[in-house]
Amino acid sequence: MSIFGAGVLTLADLNSRLKEGKMTAESDIVEILNQRNEVLDDIMFKEGNLTTGHKFKVRAELPEPIWRKLYQGIPNSKSKVKTVTETCGMLTAKSSVDVDEVKLSDDPQAYRRNEDKAFIEGFGQKVARSLFYEDQKIHPEAITGLTPRFNSLSGEKFEQIIPAGGNSTDNASIWLVGWGENGAFCIFPKGSKAGLEQEDLGKQQVDDGTGATYSAYQTEFKWNLGLAVRNYKNIVRIANIDMSDLKTAGSANDTSAKIENLMIEALDQIQTPSSVKLAFYMPKKIKTMLTIRVLNKANTFLKVEDYLNRQNVLKFMGVPIRIVDQLVDTESVVA
Repeated sequence: MSIFGAGVLTLADLNSRLKEGKMTAESDIVEILNQRNEVLDDIMFKEGNLTTGHKFKVRAELPEPIWRKLYQGIPNSKSKVKTVTETCGMLTAKSSVDVDEVKLSDDPQAYRRNEDKAFIEGFGQKVARSLFYEDQKIHPEAITGLTPRFNSLSGEKFEQIIPAGGNSTDNASIWLVGWGENGAFCIFPKGSKAGLEQEDLGKQQVDDGTGATYSAYQTEFKWNLGLAVRNYKNIVRIANIDMSDLKTAGSANDTSAKIENLMIEALDQIQTPSSVKLAFYMPKKIKTMLTIRVLNKANTFLKVEDYLNRQNVLKFMGVPIRIVDQLVDTESVVA
């Protein structure tokens, strides 16, 4: 079956971008698919010490002192460390635009840039989703995000998971992440560049899926990155937030999770808050509920302040609250 038209721009795409019968340099495309994934503004990057990622050591066991009696010898003791290796994945995409299609525009370069904007947004959404949900055990070529690492109340990180009581299928999470070398950070391979790379490949011959070729301008996009969690005790997940119950907040039949109480508990669970840059990440619906509660003048924990040169950012006890549209409300119960 021919795949022509799947993944490339067609004349049908062109016609949808015509304004009064003419292709303008910046056609009026309403970017309704764009999202708010504000975690992308906060993540910190560090060059890995490996061409495939980053290797580091963490303390695994402390030396044990003893109560000594007179004339009793002191045994030798030492701490133990373990080596952790975080790997990077290669996120790629390629844009192909028929040469004759580009010629119909009054500004071919601007037209290509306009199409590139969609790829950049797509990469942003993919990275945001991967930072929270991707799992190398399922997709070995990808990265491992936060959810697979903080997904069991009986595992090593159980103290960093705060259950909110939900037991249905419409659960969501709030994440408190400490960014920095003593918390979490994104990595890129040794000797490479951080962030999204874009290369104009110029005019290429492209197979239309039938074995025949056509001339197209191609742009290749690449983002090599991984997620390193150097100290998991500077990350907290508030899990099992029942979104249906959340709608009852403030009513006479309120069965919702007490979000502010859980957020205080999360802040207290951060091991070294002064050594990391903290931020809360949550779905838009939860953030909206908290914003409404700012109207309660007695609520002194929630304030609207400036953050990252932006005005009117909601903060809880001084920690910014960030919207991540890629966080879903269909999570499985963490048990």
